[in-house]
Amino acid sequence: MENTTKIKQYIRHLAPQPYTEVHLAQVLSVQQDTCTILLDGLEIQGVSLRPVQDQTNQPLRITPAPVPSPS
Repeated sequence: MENTTKIKQYIRHLAPQPYTEVHLAQVLSVQQDTCTILLDGLEIQGVSLRPVQDQTNQPLRITPAPVPSPS
């Protein structure tokens, strides 16, 4: 099974919703609760790392490591 398909299935299992969309992107930098990514040649800032945007203290938070730039 392709990695993208596996990732989508895992996310749907963790947080079942009527529709979940997953995109694979390169992490350029990480700021406290957000990161900057490169997706299809477009740099996007302020991507949330929190699965829930309310005041609850959710135990799950995945903080990606930026991919090093080629030398």
